[in-house]
Amino acid sequence: MRRLRSRYADELRKKKRKSLALQLVIFGALFIGIFVGIGYLAQAASLNVKTVTILGNIAVEESEVENLVREELSGKYLWLYPKTNFLLYPKHKIKTRLASEFKTFRDIDIEIKEDQTMEVRVSEREGKYLWCQSSGEPCYFMDETGYVFAEAPYFSGNIYFKFFGLIDDGPLGSYYAESNFKKLTEFREEIAKLALNPSAMYADSENFELRTSLGIKIYLKEDFNSTKSAENLRLILGSDELKKRSADLDYIDLRYGNKVYYKLK
Repeated sequence: MRRLRSRYADELRKKKRKSLALQLVIFGALFIGIFVGIGYLAQAASLNVKTVTILGNIAVEESEVENLVREELSGKYLWLYPKTNFLLYPKHKIKTRLASEFKTFRDIDIEIKEDQTMEVRVSEREGKYLWCQSSGEPCYFMDETGYVFAEAPYFSGNIYFKFFGLIDDGPLGSYYAESNFKKLTEFREEIAKLALNPSAMYADSENFELRTSLGIKIYLKEDFNSTKSAENLRLILGSDELKKRSADLDYIDLRYGNKVYYKLK
């Protein structure tokens, strides 16, 4: 009896294993069938991008942007699902690569419109300042945040306020004194109100040196307060000692709080 029961139990286990294996084969076949079927459905023309439109570009050629987008849309996922499918296209990767390749782009937005048109809308950065090599050339455009985004042509005179230092070679994509840049531009604006004609800012890791077209140098420490520094400068320039001799100034040192030092030429 025990042998009969043992044989019966073994046969039952074998049948269960065969049944389970058969179920797995069936489910696997169904999964592959569904996967392939959806893949072919995803290739339908009505579900895929046909046209790429670029809007908002000025400095960058439309063809350059479109070629990059088309490159990212080429190919398929898992040899079956097209990257042009409006549900599957690599939106984040396209935006990331556009921002990396074209640093002049400030904002990038991508939408799929009617008639399977992909609309890539960009806004470009505006050059507010220049960052220049220590030799003076080449110079690069910076926006209002201190972001370096494009090489600039040669400009004679002081059309743009210039920044020097802090950034190594290969400046594109870098920020100039990121934590201090707003303070630096605010201080520059205050200097301009005093008719000192600021022309350039030089910097190292600890100090800033603002130069004016009048030949005056103004020293600031790295953690300066723009409002307080501007007020101290205003007071020293209005003092009896300097009121009539500002043209003779060599430098004004604002690195020591309310103690202001200066030197005449």
